[in-house]
Amino acid sequence: MENIKVLVRGGNASFWFDKWLASGVLSVSVGAVHNSKLCIKDGWINNSRNSDRLLELVGSELTEEILQNVPTGKSGQDMYIWKPALDGSFSIGTAWEAMRGKSLNTLYHDCFWHNMLPKSISMCLWKVWFNCLAVDDRVQSKGIYLASSCDCCAQKATETINDDRVQSKCCDGSPVYASDALENQSYGLGFKFQIERPRTGAKEVKIVTWSKPPSGWVNLNCDGSCRGNLGNSGGGGIIRDSYSVVKAVFSTHFGNGTNNSAELKAIVEGILLCKQFHFFNIIIESDSRIVVDWLWKGRCTLWYLWDLWDDLNGELIG
Repeated sequence: MENIKVLVRGGNASFWFDKWLASGVLSVSVGAVHNSKLCIKDGWINNSRNSDRLLELVGSELTEEILQNVPTGKSGQDMYIWKPALDGSFSIGTAWEAMRGKSLNTLYHDCFWHNMLPKSISMCLWKVWFNCLAVDDRVQSKGIYLASSCDCCAQKATETINDDRVQSKCCDGSPVYASDALENQSYGLGFKFQIERPRTGAKEVKIVTWSKPPSGWVNLNCDGSCRGNLGNSGGGGIIRDSYSVVKAVFSTHFGNGTNNSAELKAIVEGILLCKQFHFFNIIIESDSRIVVDWLWKGRCTLWYLWDLWDDLNGELIG
């Protein structure tokens, strides 16, 4: 149940037995359930929360949580979200990641799985560390007797885990790329890396400038940020007209949130401010590529921001 959440829309989900609050399922929090068929929308009156009814059902603390965090006035079926997946959709892969047991990282984890190493080399290092590399003496210990060797080796012999040929560099001299952290290091594992730095082209310099909006339009430049992710967040922006005249500025503290939620909230705050000044022809500019992509495609890909995304679309349409 901890991996499932209900995003409230029409309020059709169970008031007591579905997890639509961050604090958990209400039947567990409250204990005594008087009407097991109660729906979330039964605590509303005319698309507004019925505070007296909620106080009667769940008490003051849970009522306060509902009033602060649960939206009203939305339509459609409530959405059941699979929390381990960013898009909220259930999959076998995310279910496996959620339920499988994970041990602590090994001492050389960052060396084994370094992003500059090919995955085949990383797997080889991992197998050696856990003594499960399929060399001859390891296979023979299971009752299978054989002798094998590389075709390019001059001397044929039975391989062991300590054999010089069990290296990250094959005996034909093929190089392995690694980072500075791995350069000329053996790490006590009998592995040595021949380093050749990958060739990278020069970075393209891109000049970014601010452009005036057309006559009758305003530019809304906004930004949101977060100390940590999740962490304390805020945002702000500036509104300028076609003469580059600053019409308004704003800065707002959003509380605990993520980088993407701060970016979205900054845009919403900017649009609300534009409407207060009766600016309805707005060009929105943001430095968040992911949020700009969402606006172009008309779809937010992170389920935990869908309520905020609905608010943004409501302001854009209204």
